[in-house]
Amino acid sequence: MTTVWIGTSWKMTKTLAEARDYAVRLAATPPPPGVTLFVLPPHTALATVRDH
Repeated sequence: MTTVWIGTSWKMTKTLAEARDYAVRLAATPPPPGVTLFVLPPHTALATVRDH
């Protein structure tokens, strides 16, 4: 089965706490079967999002 990758850059200005909460909510949303999702957060939130 082929896996489809769907991604986007993160075009939002959020505090680190907001970025963490958003990343947690995104991670809790399962993608459809056969789909891998990815998000590219801004560099200011990379460490925070990486840990969640």
